Amino acid sequence: MATTPVTVNPISTIVNSAISAALQGGEVAIQAAITAEVPFLGLPIISTVFGWALSYVEGYFYTYTADAVTKLVIDIQVNSEESVASQTFSYLQTAIASGDPNAISAASTALDSAYAGLINYDGSASP
Repeated sequence: MATTPVTVNPISTIVNSAISAALQGGEVAIQAAITAEVPFLGLPIISTVFGWALSYVEGYFYTYTADAVTKLVIDIQVNSEESVASQTFSYLQTAIASGDPNAISAASTALDSAYAGLINYDGSASP
């Protein structure tokens, strides 16, 4: 059974941790502010249900925000790497047009290196 390669993106991990921490701190502040405006939400059983509902909304918000941030970070990284690959491909075309074997070899190596930044041989992406 083959395993699917997994790539951990350190930038997305850091950003998602910051979002989680902000939401957890914000949940307490939001619950306190709403309870101050609507005092019956502070009653023992009602406050438990209210806290659970607020946690559910926070989890829902975190899930979709974290997914969006992760996709945005990956998109920015891929666009940058794709730009480098496009540049090195144009250098290879120029080297081929010149006919210089050393320039062709150097440009080909640079293109291989640029493509290696996009996809690894095991199918995972570079972080």
